[in-house]
Amino acid sequence: MKPSLQKLITAARKVRRLPSAAPESEAPFGFATRVAARWAAQRRASAADVWQRLCWWGATASIAICLFSAVYRATLPEPNAFDLLLEQPVMEADDL
Repeated sequence: MKPSLQKLITAARKVRRLPSAAPESEAPFGFATRVAARWAAQRRASAADVWQRLCWWGATASIAICLFSAVYRATLPEPNAFDLLLEQPVMEADDL
């Protein structure tokens, strides 16, 4: 066996076990911030990332416009029969 593996096995045997207590499931304070900062520092925006962000913004804007137009159209009053008659073009005598 490799010496490094042997050291790990020996260290694992020396660890005292907690009696029927679940291990702590919460991360230490600030852990998520450190992980996010490290991730952001390593990542550079590529052309694909910029294009993806622009597509998401465009999709969001188009959905907002569609919802606004649907709500606007639903709030318009329905025309009554008299309004419909006035909108019909009058047939001229020459058209007959």
